[in-house]
Amino acid sequence: MLLRKINKRRWDFVLTRPSWLPPGELPASPLADLNTSLDSNLSVWLIDEKQSNVKEVVVAMASRRDHVDIFDYAIFPEGILQDAKIAIDSSLADTPHALANQWHRDLLELSSSKLVNLARLISERGSVHRVEEQEVKEWLEQAIEKRSIDPEKMNKKLKEVIRVE
Repeated sequence: MLLRKINKRRWDFVLTRPSWLPPGELPASPLADLNTSLDSNLSVWLIDEKQSNVKEVVVAMASRRDHVDIFDYAIFPEGILQDAKIAIDSSLADTPHALANQWHRDLLELSSSKLVNLARLISERGSVHRVEEQEVKEWLEQAIEKRSIDPEKMNKKLKEVIRVE
């Protein structure tokens, strides 16, 4: 499984398909969550079959933010990459969570048509989730307490609202 941070509201069309949208088409809004790097790569995270490392990945990504907020993400089967002819490569992340950094991946050399196809496949075979703000805060505090993340590598603004001892 793979995880991509998204804005859940952009993907709500899965439940409430707009009447103006022709069959087989997607609204453009989910594409905003698939913005690539300058070299047309897309950052995703490897999630184990039982999804037991989702919390660690969310903590890793949330620990790089300026503030505590909700955390929306999509999880989708890695197999859709083969269907979309998208290559994947390991790339170490740079977050305060050393263990989770190893689960980072890049989807390589994405064209506009590959991105549209990826969005379609995620909407068809993936699922969208939200972690509420208070839970994100609790997870960050627990990770600091367990020493899973290095608070010295966290954003200064974030450390002001998270209990860092």
